[in-house]
Amino acid sequence: MVTSRLLRSLATILSIMLPYVAAAQSNCFTQTDNKRLTLEVFQIFAPPEYSVGGREALVPAAGYPGTDYATSMNRLTTELPRGAPYRRYYMLWANRCAFVEGQTQSFEDCRNVSRTKGNGYPKMLGGPLSQQLRTIFTSYRKANLCTILSARKALGESLAVVTEEGRKHDLRVMEANAGLQPTALARKEMVGRPASLQNVITDTCIVEEESVAPDVQGILLDYEVFDYRSPAEATAFLRDLHKAVASYGKKLIVNTNPLPRAPNGMTEDSAREILGVVDGLIPTISSGASLGNPAIGLATKQRQSDPIENYHAQVKVLTRNGTSPLTASERSKLSWNISLFDTTLDEARFFNEETKKQGYRGVMLFRNFVKLGGACDLQSNQVIACLTMGSCDGHFGAGR
Repeated sequence: MVTSRLLRSLATILSIMLPYVAAAQSNCFTQTDNKRLTLEVFQIFAPPEYSVGGREALVPAAGYPGTDYATSMNRLTTELPRGAPYRRYYMLWANRCAFVEGQTQSFEDCRNVSRTKGNGYPKMLGGPLSQQLRTIFTSYRKANLCTILSARKALGESLAVVTEEGRKHDLRVMEANAGLQPTALARKEMVGRPASLQNVITDTCIVEEESVAPDVQGILLDYEVFDYRSPAEATAFLRDLHKAVASYGKKLIVNTNPLPRAPNGMTEDSAREILGVVDGLIPTISSGASLGNPAIGLATKQRQSDPIENYHAQVKVLTRNGTSPLTASERSKLSWNISLFDTTLDEARFFNEETKKQGYRGVMLFRNFVKLGGACDLQSNQVIACLTMGSCDGHFGAGR
């Protein structure tokens, strides 16, 4: 006969083991896999819960492996325990401008008449794009100032200071989630050329209510403005942003589209200088392949180029077609954003070996239609193991 004591013991064992069994079935990588990394690994993803040690460190989590995570404010307000195996950055999007009839003073103030999707902001409501209420900045100056003030506020500057700075340049600054009713700020504006009527919030910078914990490393800037700024304008903006971030003792890492990208002001004339200005640059490797997303009008596409060829083409942009090789210091500031969607194991092996050979800082895992997590035998997880640990036989995690 089974005693009540034995039943209680079995229940206790099951309560301890079930989370591990469930996690093992759903995810591949664990905290201990970070010890196997052969290079630094960035992710734009919420960092996994950190365990000081013991069996918890063996519980698989979707976010591993990683040495650096860029995420939203709600994951950054408290300090990590001492000895955590990763660093954290505040995720910030660079604002674009859009030409607004009757408000943009001249074409040179904002030459963007076609890419008129507005900017996001903290606490913005989601839903279909057509129903979202986004911000529009009528000049490069105001768009850039909002990005800089958003970084400063997130890093600990007072609302009074950033509000006054905005006021000096006709830019309204407001905290998110502080009695703010964005719908009360919305106006119908004629945006672009030919103009379309949009419901937008104009020249208003909505900043974080909270600030990051002291151990947060700095800002990861997603820079894909596509507003036809010049190379000189792009360089000046990133220099000003870096100066602002550095004044708080923090780092500025910039993730951007494949090089060159003229509408971002990222060309052969500016990319190398921008690399020198910031603390880290992460260009994206692209094959042009896309799963597609009808909700935003993104069509399904096959590969347009080979990822390794795309990498070499981008190196040519940074080195002015090979005439000015990157220094060791410059290479140590470079990471490469690698797609998990269509990268093969052979290509992942190349990027792992090339990163170590060239002395690059590391790689970023670009989810690109792929959901992190899942069993080890998923192709995406085998690519991750190869790309980050050099385990490229296609059998990583067998038996887990």
